Amino acid sequence: MIDEDHQGTLNPDDGSIAQVFDRNEDYYICIRPDYAEDQVVVDFYQKLLLGSEFRRLDYLLLEIKNFISTQRTSNPTVAEKLEQCLGALIMKRNKTLI
Repeated sequence: MIDEDHQGTLNPDDGSIAQVFDRNEDYYICIRPDYAEDQVVVDFYQKLLLGSEFRRLDYLLLEIKNFISTQRTSNPTVAEKLEQCLGALIMKRNKTLI
């Protein structure tokens, strides 16, 4: 459970959490230096596995989904093929969680 002092800091609804974590050039989620010594933040990061390959893959899948949205009108054939690939990747990802 997150203590009252950190509820505002780690709030995903108002975007506060974006001030605590960042993505590096390899798309890993990292704790920003200002919070690296904060044990509540470190525990939260570890408990949610924010540094895992799954989180990195989730980000890639989200980016592919967003790209598909941009291609629907201008290039529907490409969008359709990408949707098929995205679906296969999501199914493969979900099977690895079992």
